[in-house]
Amino acid sequence: MEYGRERKKSREGWVEERCIGSGGFGTVTLYENKITKQQIALKRCRMDLNAQNKKLWRQEVDIMKRLDHPNLVSAKDVPAPLDVSVDELPLLAMEFCSGGDLRKVSYSMTF
Repeated sequence: MEYGRERKKSREGWVEERCIGSGGFGTVTLYENKITKQQIALKRCRMDLNAQNKKLWRQEVDIMKRLDHPNLVSAKDVPAPLDVSVDELPLLAMEFCSGGDLRKVSYSMTF
């Protein structure tokens, strides 16, 4: 192990790589399965949300699971070893898009 680096824990091949974002509901973490090389972004809800925001979080997860469009990030099933949701708040697994945060992309549109 390299000095000063913490050894990453593996859950049936899944390793937490790094935090790739955060928002009002919680954080998004990149996980990689070192066996299959599959990568997913796992969004975990903050536990200190009020009842209304918990309801909105559940709705967000439900909507994301039902969306199916080539121009949208698709939701995935949470791998069983990572499905450790607490307080009955679901986790949201999504395809990992390596291009970065869309809010930081500069573009111009012509109409």
